[in-house]
Amino acid sequence: MIRHRIFTIILTSLILVSLVPRVTALPAVSELRAISNTLQIYLKKGAVAGKKAALRELENQDVDNYTEATQLTLQYLNGLNISEEEIQDACSENPFTWSLSCLSFLIHTFAVEHNRNPTDFDYYIRSYKDNYSFLKQQNDPTINGLMQEIGSWELKVGNWELWVKANLMPQDNLEALFLGETSTDWLQDMDIQTITLANFLTSRGRFKNRPQFNPAKINSAELKSYLKKIMDDTERKLETERLKKIVKLKKIAIRSINSYGFTGEIGRKQPVTGTSTKATSKSITIKLGNGKFARRYWSDITKKQYIKILTYGFMALEDDSTTAVLILDWFGYHEQALIIAKKATKKNTREFYDKYLLGKQ
Repeated sequence: MIRHRIFTIILTSLILVSLVPRVTALPAVSELRAISNTLQIYLKKGAVAGKKAALRELENQDVDNYTEATQLTLQYLNGLNISEEEIQDACSENPFTWSLSCLSFLIHTFAVEHNRNPTDFDYYIRSYKDNYSFLKQQNDPTINGLMQEIGSWELKVGNWELWVKANLMPQDNLEALFLGETSTDWLQDMDIQTITLANFLTSRGRFKNRPQFNPAKINSAELKSYLKKIMDDTERKLETERLKKIVKLKKIAIRSINSYGFTGEIGRKQPVTGTSTKATSKSITIKLGNGKFARRYWSDITKKQYIKILTYGFMALEDDSTTAVLILDWFGYHEQALIIAKKATKKNTREFYDKYLLGKQ
């Protein structure tokens, strides 16, 4: 990866200024499309399928007629030992392929190198946008086909720009690759102690269809329907095991209050704020600030209040935290789940999180 950002940006600008006037041969639209098609496979199906797609393009009978820059970019996407610097040098007279090469760098570093550095992605995005903007200014009808192929990525790149500005937090309109839905193979080299928040959030994308059920009224048919739709047998088995643990949410919340207490708001229709130290299968008793007591039934507790109770009770208590962490993760409180999981000091607890949060075998 090109590490000297300032130098690279200046160099790129110099390339763009001098490029178009001395282009000796335009790339064919078909070769830019070959890169685009490969990138689309990466985005939809992940690195393994993307590499195979690049190989298919390299086996095309017309590949020998492709420009050097395009051939190198496809080889890079195929997983061959081609550096970004080599591709940039080859693009010194081919700004058209350079635009898609910048996107190739972004997608490849995310999918293959598991890079989650927003600064790197921002550089690739700006390089694409600056280059595309420069080329549009040429106003040359002979490059319309090339410009259409490059411009077909403009909307996606705009979405990625918002994603990068949000520090890689999941966004609407992101592709499966960036939402972590294509494969979990890359997680096998990580563990709960070393995984970053960005990587963890990416890995949760494949769970976006989890039913967000009401803890006080669990719909068994809905949960069974969800599990049947999971195609991967291993993932379905793991998700079934997770569900068996988290449907006990109410029992865990009762134990949390009776063991550790809870201070905060309780109730949906008539919420009260106080300290809860006693809970039964039917209700929670709350001591108010004026010394009086109030009671709220579990059927009147919101999902958010369930989560707060669990977080309050289990944040620093490793032995009882495992199921609470799975519950937090299931209902979308991924950062809180990871914070608690990283506190684990016992080997068996860490292994539990490696299996049930990261899916490690």
